[in-house]
Amino acid sequence: MTALAKRVYKQALGLPIDDQLHLIDILIQNTHLPAQKEIDQAWAKEVVVRCELLEKGKKN
Repeated sequence: MTALAKRVYKQALGLPIDDQLHLIDILIQNTHLPAQKEIDQAWAKEVVVRCELLEKGKKN
């Protein structure tokens, strides 16, 4: 970790938790990780399928 990154990290730890969480969200969004987006979409589809099965009284 660079000296600048360490300094930013230490300053971020001093922020209120809501600000820390917002900062984390912004940093993650700016990494542009398409794999995570694809994973999230796949899980969202899986949730829909599982909810539909539960509504029909099935487990799988």
